[in-house]
Amino acid sequence: MKLNLNKIKESKLMLTKNESFKVMYFEFEPGKGLPNHHHDGDAAIQVLEGKVSFNFVDGESCLLEKNDFLPFDARHTHNVIAEEKSKVLVFIGL
Repeated sequence: MKLNLNKIKESKLMLTKNESFKVMYFEFEPGKGLPNHHHDGDAAIQVLEGKVSFNFVDGESCLLEKNDFLPFDARHTHNVIAEEKSKVLVFIGL
């Protein structure tokens, strides 16, 4: 099924899921995002619009801007906070 990401009305939407991975779409207002969490494997985040702070609880963090893509080991607890209105894709290995 074809999706146009510019036409998504929801602020959170699972785009696809199978036995190997899932892809989530999120739209965050400034100061909002995903609280501390972890997954059982690898993941990646891609910023479509805006700017988000990606933080591991061990202190490592980075600022991600439009078109940035960050693969990471999601077994380490992390969070995402929008610095400005943002749209992101999150890819999670299952």
